[in-house]
Formats: sequence, C-alpha cells, structure tokens
Amino acid sequence: MNIEKYTKAKGYCSFRLGDSLRKQTKDIPDGGYGVYIFRKNTEIGDILYIGKSGTILQKGSFKSQDLRKRLNNKQDGIKREDFFAKKIKEDTKIEQIIIEWYIIDERKYLPGLIEALLLQDYFTQHSCLPIWNKEF
Repeated sequence: MNIEKYTKAKGYCSFRLGDSLRKQTKDIPDGGYGVYIFRKNTEIGDILYIGKSGTILQKGSFKSQDLRKRLNNKQDGIKREDFFAKKIKEDTKIEQIIIEWYIIDERKYLPGLIEALLLQDYFTQHSCLPIWNKEF
C-alpha cells in the first residue's frame, strides 16, 4: 500500500533496551494524528504491529491522543516502553524496534481507515494479523 499519498508528515525512530521512548519520539510533531508501524530490527524488517492515533467524534473533532502521546501510552496494559523492553528480552531475535509513523491529512482521511487499509494489506499477504495485533 502506498501510504504516503494519505500523509502530510512521516518519519521513524527506533527503540533499544535502555532507551527512553519519550526521547526517541520527541521529534514527532505535536497535534498530529495518524498511523504507526512497529518493525523488527530494520525499516524493512518484519511488521510486528500496526496501530493508529485519533478517534473521530461525530462533530469531526478528535477524542483520542495525538500520535506522539499514543506511542508513549500503553500496550497490553503496561507502559509501551516497558512493553518494548519485555518483548526484546523475550525474543532474542529482536535487537531493536523501528517505529514508522505517518501523520494523516485528517481533513481528508480518517486514521482508522488508513489503519484498516494497512491491516488489510498485511492480511492479504499473510492470512493473519501482525504478531502483536491481537484483533481488529
């Protein structure tokens, strides 16, 4: 999927054991909503997770956190930084987690739509969801 046609900003950062996730994500612009992809070890590595930030309310405003805040929140009920550290310790093949992020042009597209398209593309290729996505 060519995600770039839906975005107005993009970038990536990485996380290794001992890193501060807040420090690693500090360059993500404030107030942007969008999607993110976690990959194993490299920018072309295995996709571990696909997620979004930004839930739209009926009147068109955003209910949920912007992208940087969402990335620094929780996953599986624990701080995402701790979740990453746990996963790296459990899987010796993971040296680092690459975080690709895309800020969506929210005047035109819903972050949930782009997340769904990314997950559909992954599902079409692999007949399953990424390993850390439990459901959709």
